[in-house]
Amino acid sequence: MAALTRSVKESPRKKRTNTGCLTCRERRVKCNEATPVCFHCVRLSLKCEWGVHIPLKDRKEQKATEARRRRPLPLLSKTSTSTPTPDASSSGPFVLAQIGFGSSPDNGPSMFGSVVGDGVADTSGFLPVASNLFEALAPSFLFYPSPTADMEIATTGLLSSLPSLRPFTNEDHQALDYYQKEIVFGFGSKSPAWSTHAILMKTACKSSAVLHLLLAACLAEMGWLSNDCRPMLDTAGEHYRIGRQLLEGEIADSWADPLVIMASFWFLYLQQRRRSAKTRIVYRELSRLMCDYFSNNHLCRILSSSPPERHQQQSGGNDFICSADRKALLARLAVWLFWADAQSCFQGDGGSMARLLAGQGSSQGILDLYDVSRETLQLHWEGQYPDEELIDDVKNAGALELVHLTWVLVQEINEATETSIPMNPGISREIKSRMDAVRRKYPISSVFRFANSTARVRDRLMANSDWAVANYYALCIYHFRCSLAAEDEDGGAVSMIEGTTETSEALLMLIQKTLETDDRGQTDRMQWPLFWAGVEMTDPFKQNWILAKLKTEGLHEALQMVLLKQLGGRRIGIGIIRQICQEACADIFETGLDMYSM
Repeated sequence: MAALTRSVKESPRKKRTNTGCLTCRERRVKCNEATPVCFHCVRLSLKCEWGVHIPLKDRKEQKATEARRRRPLPLLSKTSTSTPTPDASSSGPFVLAQIGFGSSPDNGPSMFGSVVGDGVADTSGFLPVASNLFEALAPSFLFYPSPTADMEIATTGLLSSLPSLRPFTNEDHQALDYYQKEIVFGFGSKSPAWSTHAILMKTACKSSAVLHLLLAACLAEMGWLSNDCRPMLDTAGEHYRIGRQLLEGEIADSWADPLVIMASFWFLYLQQRRRSAKTRIVYRELSRLMCDYFSNNHLCRILSSSPPERHQQQSGGNDFICSADRKALLARLAVWLFWADAQSCFQGDGGSMARLLAGQGSSQGILDLYDVSRETLQLHWEGQYPDEELIDDVKNAGALELVHLTWVLVQEINEATETSIPMNPGISREIKSRMDAVRRKYPISSVFRFANSTARVRDRLMANSDWAVANYYALCIYHFRCSLAAEDEDGGAVSMIEGTTETSEALLMLIQKTLETDDRGQTDRMQWPLFWAGVEMTDPFKQNWILAKLKTEGLHEALQMVLLKQLGGRRIGIGIIRQICQEACADIFETGLDMYSM
């Protein structure tokens, strides 16, 4: 015992080191000591400070002194503009952590925003003082809330305001400029100044994860459209690797903002859809990750409830208030991801998220989310939202509702054919009855008239109607193929002259008419309808035209294989078509890549 006591006394006590950044030391977390910005500071959008260690007591006294010096005079008006605004092109950093940004527990944010004033939810994020993001960032961000001008955030100010693990380049500035002025990603034709993606830009102002994945998606899109795409795709890959690492940390953090995670999921999907079918991630893993996050946090129930409600965050987090505008934005992201996952489910590439939101046979969950998402833009901007933009939303409501109901029915067919090919006759008749009811529903019935118009000038309403009706015709062909008798060894059981010939011809004419507008976004939207028009087409000239317009690599390869198998003039059923689509991405399933592989 004495020897043991002597040994303990003689053993040297480990000396506490002063390594790591000052920010992590103050927060009492382990720093990975990466320079110039460590991992924790990047993930939480904090200022990563390095230097000689100062005792905590002295640092607190210094901060208190600085706060007293910066405190405005009591009689100074809140609206005073006497302080000059620095030039946005200044290279000096503007650190968001200094005004309370970030998802750190030190700032005490609620999951869906903090409560300020008289119990009113602060939906602008984690701003403890300012109620408006751009009011707080006025010195570094240029924001023009005018109905006649793009509402732009100065890219120099944005890229210098958030910590990053890599220096930003001219390509990054170009990508952000392109994002704010032109990009639609094939999911909308709304004015960039008043679109959902303009709101997500504000989310990127607060989150390094969202910013890096947004840049990855933009650069992948620009590279896909460019003849010399390699440099942009390489840069997109760098942002992707950083963004997905930060996203892992956000998902593991019980304080993380769901809007940051859902926005990251969305930009992750957008970046990956432009990658080669042979090198992209296993979308099934991304779909499972989205499904698990949505389910574990009960977001479907939370987003469908009447605001405001208090909810308990998982994993020991704090309570949060989910305000109406944040609910609408989260619901819209969920709806968009549902559309993408429903198509991927058919291709054997995903489906977990779509199955969850469709409720395993009951579509009420995703229908409720769509209803919540309708007022996303109006709720976000409130009185700033121009009348003409609101009128535009009302005019296009029928076309967008048709798009949504079409994808809901696509997912129901996906589920009905997972265990039974051909589809159960009773289920097939029930789905067909609902398809007919959708077409007769007002104002959706007017959408078909707009799509049938021969007008050569096709405004946003016409373009959305073309998109919606093209998707509906593709749904009709898909439903028909799923109802065919099982294939025999020689191919299909039904002649190509039977069934949907009229529908496929109408679909092809609609696609030709809308693509004459040379709208890049419309070409993107028509990829799924083009595939199904090609599946039903027998004219070689029309087949070649469709293949030339089919830019999505996996669908293009799959359609070529389908046409080869149908050369004898007999249709192949949905089982073989689905197998072909899965084999078009066979390399993915054989490599066993996880969702973060490049």
